[in-house]
Parts: sequence; C-alpha cells; structure tokens
Amino acid sequence: GWLRIQENAPLRLCASIFISDNIIKEYIANNGINLGNYQRILFLGNGTNGACSFVGRSDVIIDGNSYSLSQTWISLDLTHAIPFDPYPFQWSYFDFVLAHELGHALGVMHANGWDCGEQTLYGSDCQHLEYGNKFDNMGVSEYSLHFNAYFKEALGWVDQNRILTIKKSGRYSINNLESSSGIAFAKIQILDSNKTPFYLEHRKGVGFDSRLNEPELVKNQAGLFVNLIDKERRPLSSRLLDMNPTSLPWELDIKQTTLNAPNVFKDPGRGITIGPIVNTTKQGITFDVILQKPSCVRQKPTVYFSDEYSYTFSIGFQGIVFISIQNNDSFTCGSSRFRINPILPPTWEHASLEEIEISPDATRLIRMNFTVPINAAPGEYSMKFEVT
Repeated sequence: GWLRIQENAPLRLCASIFISDNIIKEYIANNGINLGNYQRILFLGNGTNGACSFVGRSDVIIDGNSYSLSQTWISLDLTHAIPFDPYPFQWSYFDFVLAHELGHALGVMHANGWDCGEQTLYGSDCQHLEYGNKFDNMGVSEYSLHFNAYFKEALGWVDQNRILTIKKSGRYSINNLESSSGIAFAKIQILDSNKTPFYLEHRKGVGFDSRLNEPELVKNQAGLFVNLIDKERRPLSSRLLDMNPTSLPWELDIKQTTLNAPNVFKDPGRGITIGPIVNTTKQGITFDVILQKPSCVRQKPTVYFSDEYSYTFSIGFQGIVFISIQNNDSFTCGSSRFRINPILPPTWEHASLEEIEISPDATRLIRMNFTVPINAAPGEYSMKFEVT
C-alpha cells in the first residue's frame, strides 16, 4: 500500500527517502517483509518529482542486520509525458526513466557520446557528451532502446561464447545484437595488450530497435555501431563514436552514426583500423580489422568546470573554482605537464597554480582560490582559463 509522508513542500524523491528511514523500517516490520529476499528496492513516489538511483548494490544496516541492496527512486508523475516520437509499441517516458534508473541499480553508468566535430575520434575541439548515445536506454534513447554491447557483457546478459574478442588482424563476422544465437557482438584489443577500447555492434530494426526502420535512421542497419570504452578512467561507462561525422549538431549528426561501406576508421593512437564492411545480410555483418603497433597521437586537452553557472559574490569575498583537465593524448605518449593561466578581471587576486603532470586519458581536478577586491564595482565579470 501507499505510505503517506507529511511534507511542508513538494517532496523531491531522490535522496529524500531511504530504506533505513524510520517510517519505512516500521512498515517493513509491521508487514513481516524479509529484506534478505531482495536485492533491489524501488520507491515509487506520488506527488513527487525526479528520478535517480544508486549505482549497484551497497551494504545497508537495518536493526543490526546487514543487507546488500540497491535503491532506486522514480516519480509516478513521469507517466504524463512522452519525450520522443512514439515507438511502434507502448513505451512511455516513465518506461524509459524506470529502465534507465534500474540500469544504474544493476551497476552500469551512462551511455555517452564523443563529439569531435567533423572528425570521429581526434580533433581540435573534442567534447564528452553525457547521455550522448541516443541509441541506448542508458543515454537518451531517442532512436533506440537496447543497452550497448559493453553494458550487456558487464551485466552478464550475453554468454561469453557469443562474444568475439579480436586480437589479430583478419576478417570477422558477427550476428545482429538483437539475435538470440550466434556471435552477438565483437570487442577489439590493442595489439599485444589486454586493453579493449572498442566494442562493435550490428543492429536491425526489430523489437527495441524498431525505430531503425525509419528513413533517417535506416542506414545504420548496414553498418557497425562503435563504442569507445575506457575501463580505467570511466568504469562501466561508454562513448558512442560518430563514424560519419559532419558539421551538424550531434543529435542530428548521429542519425547516421555507424561505420558503413566503403569507409574505414583508423585509430593510430591505438593501432586499430576497422573496415571496410565486406558484406551485410539479414543475420549479420562481415568486416575487416587491422591491428598494428600504436603510435603517439597528441591532442588538445579537454578543460571544463565542475560548476558552469553564474554566481553573485560580495566585495571582499574569497571564492573557489574547480577546473577539470583531461589529457587526450594516446596512451603511448606518456605523461605530460600542464600549465594553467587564469585570466581574471583586473585587480582580482588568485592563488598561484603549479604545473601538474597528467597521464594520457586521465583527468585531474584543480582548485583555485580567488578574491573579489573590496573596490570592485557592481556588475558582471567573467573568468577564463588557458591550459597549455
């Protein structure tokens, strides 16, 4: 039944209710519920807003007993909205959010994107796009609903004998990701290494992938979806690569995102070449892979702020800003030193910043203290940072 909770304001469900709250514990005790029978707890809120989840299970102590549980919250108000063009079956915004948050509860993070403008992987202004994979329910599943191959493997949804691991150059075939037999997908390892940066999928317009039959998306059925995986830097997270990049905005550009014939994708930093596509059938796809010794490819770092918002400060205020720097060089380049040059309004003071060393694909968070001078005039000011 429903539990009524008295609140003076509309309750935000996320991080407001826990299995360890007294009202929940009392309900469990009064109804003789044995939490040892469960691994997942789902809270449905009426008159609430938002949705969120633990990532995987964690230990919870209740009345001296320890339970390993995940906890997920979702508002029933989400049933009123449908975010995208409808699928050819009933699938509401509530369905999408519930599946997404339960994906977190099972243990995976977000299906993201990697946008390098008119380049696929290396470019002058590459950006990480959180939720950027629109073909994945752990992203923003506007175009398709399946979890990607890496997540399916991580969750144990695909038998190991149905996963192709590519360790040498050759010609390979995989079946459709939706199929229940044959090779479900492939993953590629760097030559003479256990690093596995790429997962390859081939999809058809059936079931949760039905929207791939639409004219703007249908070409994806003739190619390979390629996800970039960095298990060390972003565990249980993925980045969809755009194999057909243009100058269009990401959400439009990736409507045709697969690697299709006769194109070839080359990643010299990992020594991996994928393609061309040799053949496609109703059951699957055949393609070539070349593995070579990786070379050093240097790129501009990605620089962003933990809080990209506007703030109001008083004169004489001492503030803090955090700058995040990601080294985008390929792993064979080794570590590099980075220098940060803050560009603040005149007379504003800041603490000195030392040069830092960052390994390839690693990210460092830098803290800088600053002071608003007591003679600052009212108005809007901007802070900028150059990273070399």
